[in-house]
Amino acid sequence: MEVLELDPSLLLGVKEIDEQHKELVDLINHSREILQSDQDLTELAQIFHRLEQLVIHHFSAEELLMVKYKYPGLKHHKEMHDISVNSIFDLDVSHIASDPSVGTALVDQLSEWLFNHIKEDVDMVTYLKSKGAC
Repeated sequence: MEVLELDPSLLLGVKEIDEQHKELVDLINHSREILQSDQDLTELAQIFHRLEQLVIHHFSAEELLMVKYKYPGLKHHKEMHDISVNSIFDLDVSHIASDPSVGTALVDQLSEWLFNHIKEDVDMVTYLKSKGAC
């Protein structure tokens, strides 16, 4: 499994959002490390729980900024957040112990979701910057 990196092209220029994206990358990478080692998978369940909490916090922070600066795409962006929480983060880690490929697939799915999410944030961040949010 490949280590994720948040290259400069994926830094959006809003400190709070970029720091949260970096923390998500770190948690996903830590999940990969656990899956590649013989570590106790209990820690993996804790990391997935932390990922979910961070994503909910991150989405709330973005949504507060969008409301504050009257982002015209708020409704659509919030819908994308809701879909992510209801689908990607409906994690069932109980099968990972019996089939490690489930964990690998889950971490790969999280990685893909994160990079798609960051790309979806570009228009919103561009708007926020134009309103002096950064």
